[in-house]
Amino acid sequence: MRKANWFGLLLVIYLGNVWEPLTVTSQTCSPGYQQSGNGTCLDRDECESSPCGSNATCTNTEGAFLCKCDAGFASIKGETEFTNLTIRCEDINECETKFGLFTCSFQATCYNTIGSFYCSCYEGYETIRGERNFTVKSYCKDRIECESSPCGSNAGCQNTLGSFYCVCDPGFVTSTGKSFFSDDSTLCEDIEECKSITCGPNTTCHNTEGAFYCMCDPGFATSTGNTTFVNTTTVCEDLDECKSNICGTNATCHNTVGAFYCTCDTTFVSTTGEASFTNGTTHCEHFDCLPDVNKHDAIIGERCDSSRPVGFRKNPQLLGSEFCPVIEKIFHLADEFCQNFTRRLALENVTSFASDLVGRDELWNSMETDERMQSANAFLTLVENPQLRLHWICPIRE
Repeated sequence: MRKANWFGLLLVIYLGNVWEPLTVTSQTCSPGYQQSGNGTCLDRDECESSPCGSNATCTNTEGAFLCKCDAGFASIKGETEFTNLTIRCEDINECETKFGLFTCSFQATCYNTIGSFYCSCYEGYETIRGERNFTVKSYCKDRIECESSPCGSNAGCQNTLGSFYCVCDPGFVTSTGKSFFSDDSTLCEDIEECKSITCGPNTTCHNTEGAFYCMCDPGFATSTGNTTFVNTTTVCEDLDECKSNICGTNATCHNTVGAFYCTCDTTFVSTTGEASFTNGTTHCEHFDCLPDVNKHDAIIGERCDSSRPVGFRKNPQLLGSEFCPVIEKIFHLADEFCQNFTRRLALENVTSFASDLVGRDELWNSMETDERMQSANAFLTLVENPQLRLHWICPIRE
């Protein structure tokens, strides 16, 4: 029995020496460790209690921990890693440090944000990627605004460093009256040069989009032969249309200032019946003036003695009749008109004779019935002639 007790005692002493580090039941752990359920000291994860505060990241280590400020944050003293729990991470104003100048470079402004920053190119500048704002290292270059045609129609764009300006094309002016502009509300409008420019006498000014031109009035031409011109010293002179035989054959051309007119030669009349004409389709044809009067020659010759003074009758019994004086006067006027039917005198003679003839009853009463009819027919044939009526209606140009 004693032997057994000694053996058991030795076993207890042995096991106690072997498992002592693992079975300490009342051991005090070092800072950063905590006692486990079986009495051992294990590393304590301090990060579970978020000891670092805002804007920081906690990293656990064996028996300790480490706080690190997030990007864009640092302690007041500039520390980025710490274990002192009184330290707090605050926003870094990158724009107030050397990093602001380094990052934004020239022609840009730095703007701080919570935990970060950004650079903005000056107005009229952009990065090589065409951006206005950036955060990575870059630089600002002049933006060529004219590439986007900001000036609109009828204007030219001039680029400058950081800006641009617009100028209206020749012949246009701004709606505001300014010489230069850069806003998109200003328009370039056409200048109506004809309101202020005088082309000269016998000319007409024609306005066009952004320009103008002058033309001589009909019947005038420039000494240079140009049909249009913009030089206001150019003179428009009368064009002598008659040099080109514009009236055709059997006609005479009469030049006037800025125009002309044609008249048919003697024994010719215009195809329109007009005493004068200017169009190129009218021409002159031979005209049998009074055929209906002339066909009575044989009848009249039987009664009147043409070898004696006007008005003598072959039949002495009819000497008191006014037939021969009247009929011969009609033939005289007919001959005068047919030879000179463009002359005012011939028309005046016909008119005067007509007034005298109509108002004298005794003259008609002295004739035989057939003589009155022949006289009346001959006179009506004369006054109803188309050419004579035309000259009574239309003024005659001498």
